[in-house]
Amino acid sequence: EELIMAVVRRVYCNFRESPFFLGKLRVPKLSSVHGSLRSARVCLSSIGSGRLEDGVAGDVVTLPPYAPRTGEAQETKRARLLYQSRKRGTLENGLLLSTFAHKYLHQFSPDQLDEYDQLINKPDNDWDIYNWAVGREGEPGEFSGPVLDLLKQHAQNSSLEERLVQPELQAGST
Repeated sequence: EELIMAVVRRVYCNFRESPFFLGKLRVPKLSSVHGSLRSARVCLSSIGSGRLEDGVAGDVVTLPPYAPRTGEAQETKRARLLYQSRKRGTLENGLLLSTFAHKYLHQFSPDQLDEYDQLINKPDNDWDIYNWAVGREGEPGEFSGPVLDLLKQHAQNSSLEERLVQPELQAGST
């Protein structure tokens, strides 16, 4: 049982650092070896979907609010944002944000990089970003700005670019 909980904690700790974590995860209370295995499977499978099967008791773990990184070099920030744009957890956002980052990230000013960082990391639900970009929902005022306007324009795809796969990474590119 201790080994199972150690694995669950390790996966949870690694996962919450990922760029597409939804912010809340129910951690099952384990009462027996059989229950532990079932709970661990539910917990591990729920990490990918952000949901937990109905009827499983647990504590809600909430992550601290988004805090911008300070002292990060611009090229390091570009590389991190490029990675986070590609690894979203949904195909729709992965394609939308990776093609956007590939096209615009290299020309962003430091202020635009900060705005994009907040845009992709502060919301606790990636579907919000997608819905704002494609115009299904209006964005909250704190996310309004030139970068989101550019993302909305990119999402419209007026030039009818084929965006079926993420752009190839170039060695040393950000």
